[in-house]
Amino acid sequence: MLAIIAIASYKLAWATNKADPVLWGIAGVQAVATVITGQEIVWPFLAAALFGAIYYGGGLPRLRGAAGVSPLPLFAAVKGFAWIGSCASLTTMSLFFLQASAFTFGSGLAIVPFLHAGLVEEHGWLTETEFVDAVAMGLISPGPVVIMASFAGYLVYGVVGATVATAAVFVPVYLFVVVPGKWFRRHERHPRLQGFVKGATAAAAGAIAGAAVVIGRQTLGGWLSLAIGLAALALRAPEAREGARARGPSPSPPSQGSCSTTEGGNEMKWVTRERPKTDRIACPWLIRKFIDAEAEFLYVPAEQVLEVAEREGAHSYDAPGAEFTHRDGLCSFEVLVEEYELDDPALKLLARIVHGADIADDRDATPQSRGLLAVAEGFHLLELGDHRQLELSLPVYDALYAWCSHEVEEGRAAA
Repeated sequence: MLAIIAIASYKLAWATNKADPVLWGIAGVQAVATVITGQEIVWPFLAAALFGAIYYGGGLPRLRGAAGVSPLPLFAAVKGFAWIGSCASLTTMSLFFLQASAFTFGSGLAIVPFLHAGLVEEHGWLTETEFVDAVAMGLISPGPVVIMASFAGYLVYGVVGATVATAAVFVPVYLFVVVPGKWFRRHERHPRLQGFVKGATAAAAGAIAGAAVVIGRQTLGGWLSLAIGLAALALRAPEAREGARARGPSPSPPSQGSCSTTEGGNEMKWVTRERPKTDRIACPWLIRKFIDAEAEFLYVPAEQVLEVAEREGAHSYDAPGAEFTHRDGLCSFEVLVEEYELDDPALKLLARIVHGADIADDRDATPQSRGLLAVAEGFHLLELGDHRQLELSLPVYDALYAWCSHEVEEGRAAA
């Protein structure tokens, strides 16, 4: 069991942290805090998530308006972690498992230190042996969080306790994931949201590593248990190393003229200004179709484009001082076509259409340019969110490219 937890921590850390020393530092601090306190503390998680949102999201946000946020609800929520009931009432148990599910982030095993602190130390509902049995039951079954909660609930209050614990574990998932799911999908690529997730997940990896140490101190009581743990760790170690090799290092920017940056499954990040309209939608289509099929796109405030590009090792485009942007009368789309030497007559016709839609002085570059501009401005006015707008607009460029290809085949490329 300890080997499984240790390997899970290692794999989660590599998947999230990669070669980022900041994220490894967050994981290390959380691991030490978990080992010292013997429990999962919510404050380091929140601090790590907020730090990630600020650090990876482009710095402190500019405040708009004078509205403030009262910290009282947050204090009230955290105060619940210290609530120790006098008996295993269903209300106390349901609130406990609600909190356990709400503050589990990054991996199901992140719940282990919190469950230990509540079930064994604070409430005294389970003995150390019973708790280890509950964790083992969860690890050998699909869905460790639900199984651990259900098994522990059963030990505390029988079938009714198992039912209450299971329901309580699912409620935060519904409230935090299912209900706001559309909002998350709309903003999933926002640098601040991604930074929040990075920080919280790094903290979760550290908490899992700390949990392995905490449980190990209580279960490795002799040479036999130690030998079993080491043997299990040795058997699972190749899996962890293989996973780390598969992820590999973060990709480096391609040289100019390259037509792919996806060797080994590593995608490249591309960053530009937020609130796109024409060029900043057309360029991602071009990149995905001809340059990097797995490209990841970031939309940030204009003044943060170069800073985010440097920090993320990303390409910058269609922004002042960007790697690929307007020059010599060309729009950013045309610059990408030129730099990557994309010699496709249909693509060049499409580039002229995009040029007319994007450059105010050349609206009549092609008869189709004003139509593309009208469609682009219509999407912009819908206020869909940058990535949702990109998702819905890409088929427009697929259709335009198909039309351009047909025009070229029919000998009407100069239309």
